Parts: sequence; C-alpha cells; structure tokens
Amino acid sequence: MSKKVYFSQDVDNLIKENGLPLQNSRIYLLCRYLGVDKIPWILEKNRRKIDSLGIFIEEEGTAVKWNIEPVIFDDDEYAWVYDYMELFSKRNDRRTGDYIEVKERMKEFMQNNADVSKEEVMEATKLYLSERNYKYVSASYYFIYDKRKESKLRKYISKIRKNGRI
Repeated sequence: MSKKVYFSQDVDNLIKENGLPLQNSRIYLLCRYLGVDKIPWILEKNRRKIDSLGIFIEEEGTAVKWNIEPVIFDDDEYAWVYDYMELFSKRNDRRTGDYIEVKERMKEFMQNNADVSKEEVMEATKLYLSERNYKYVSASYYFIYDKRKESKLRKYISKIRKNGRI
C-alpha cells in the first residue's frame, strides 16, 4: 500500500488567513519538511511570509523545529477519511475538521458499525451535504457522532439504504 500525504488543517488555515497561495505554500513547507536544500525559485516569492507564520522555527543550520506538524503521512486503511473531509471542505471549508480527530471518530464509528462500508459513508455524506444550506452543515466530526454519541451519519446511511442508493 502506498503512503498518502495530507496537509494539516491548522497549517492550511494559517496559509489561507494570511492570503498566501495554498498550493505553492504547501509545496514550500513540504520541501522544508523533507529537508530539500534547493527550494524551487517560484516558491521563494512568499518564503518570508510563510516563515513568519510560526509554523516552524529555524534552528542551527538547516534544522527545523516544527510548532505545527505540517504534513501527515498515512498508509493505513483509513486514509480515505481525507476524501470524506474534502466533501465537507467543498461545501463549507469551516466544517472540515482536524484530520486526526476525524480519523479517530471514523475508526470508532466503523468498528461499532461493522455492516457499514466506506462507500456507504461517502454516499450518505454526499446526500447530507446536498440537502443542507452551507451555513448549517455540521462539522465533519460531529456528523460522524456528536457529544452524546448520536450519529447523523448512521441516519443518512439508513436513508440511502432505504432508498436503494447503494
């Protein structure tokens, strides 16, 4: 199984809040994270501003201490959770959630609902998001289950099964 690289939601939010180009900023941070010596010139344009965000601290030489882990390498069976979160991001990017938290909730949900497939989760999520005004969309982790362990996701899975959508 190959590893996927995901960017931290905290880092993405910092980049967006500061009006920096998301993709180039991500590439720059990935280069720093991997210790690439020669950073492509195209990324130098916003280097100082990215460096000032407090995501990392330069230490001796090229060593970097990360205040916020910028990337997550994932090679397990729950890597698809990032795609689940992306559905929320496309509808309302304030409802995406933190990857680690969402992944942990999804793991617990899937373990407690062994009859559910990831395809059903994705289809149920798409249905939920299509029925909601973007302002009133639940956060991705609350959709899985809320503080009382009630699950909108489970309700929507029942709904798609009843309607034969999967």
